[in-house]
Amino acid sequence: MNAFWSKLSPRERNLAVATVSVILVALSLLIAVRAYGRIHQLGLTIDQLERDLEKYVELDARGVSVERAFVDVAAEHSSAWSHSTIHNRLRTEIYNLAKDENGEGNLIEIPRLRQGALKEYDGYREYKLNIRIPETDIYSLIIFLSRLQQSNQSLRIDGLEVNRAPSSVLANARIDVTRTVVDGAPENDTMVYVPPEDLQVATWDGSRLGAWKGTGCGLMLSKHVLGVFAADGGMCLAASATQPDASVAMTHELEPGSRYELILDAACDEPAVLHVGDAANNALLEGAVELQSDGRMHRYTVQFTVPATAPATTAAPYIVLSKAGTSVYLDNLDLKKLPE
Repeated sequence: MNAFWSKLSPRERNLAVATVSVILVALSLLIAVRAYGRIHQLGLTIDQLERDLEKYVELDARGVSVERAFVDVAAEHSSAWSHSTIHNRLRTEIYNLAKDENGEGNLIEIPRLRQGALKEYDGYREYKLNIRIPETDIYSLIIFLSRLQQSNQSLRIDGLEVNRAPSSVLANARIDVTRTVVDGAPENDTMVYVPPEDLQVATWDGSRLGAWKGTGCGLMLSKHVLGVFAADGGMCLAASATQPDASVAMTHELEPGSRYELILDAACDEPAVLHVGDAANNALLEGAVELQSDGRMHRYTVQFTVPATAPATTAAPYIVLSKAGTSVYLDNLDLKKLPE
């Protein structure tokens, strides 16, 4: 090689060096272009996989929501229910759906509900009931119809008649509602326990703000918990503290001297404490629990006794957010009176 190189003239040597350099540069550019194309393709693949993962997480959350909805519906069925039991449960549900969000009044006024007709079929029964609504505004009527459709008691609207006088902005309505009761609902180890009606004080599943009150914090319904879809795919209450020692609470009229159990799902990103009672009136009861501030939903159970001298209105829960900027998420509240 040295002999060959020494025989070359300076011009030939320069030409050989230039040729080799061009070849090396061309190979480098080819490798760089291929590497860039490969990296770009990997980036597109990663973006697609992230979109697929987000879609699968949402589908999984919806699947959990469907399973939970099925359990809730199945818990509302019994082949042993009589005609009067079905009517009373449906009447209670309709009156609850007709209440205003804050629970202090009625969204619409419903007169006395008369007995309906019960028909039996193979494996299920249908109870048909007619609801007559006096004059009300169309907006309230639409909200009530939406609540009927979303009820977990398997309600179906079979007929709707709306009438309005030409000179009036109010309308009256007649609604035919059917409730389907499945005979022999499947037994499941994961079935949610539904306490007797006389022991159930309150339940809340994120469908609306209801009786929640916030002091020093903003309240809203959210499908996310700290940026992640709620595990059940439904809504939850999101409270964000705008000042130190903010609080969020739901109040109830409880019987003095009785013992109660509160079950609640909660998540927070900063320290927060779950109380029962009203701190403003120095009436906090026993059972304070510090919430885990890991940003994940946890289920908390608190049992407490309402003193005989306690005020009739009790906050259960009463959650204190010690730092401004703290976010807490609440869902699946269940408050019941314990048997004596």
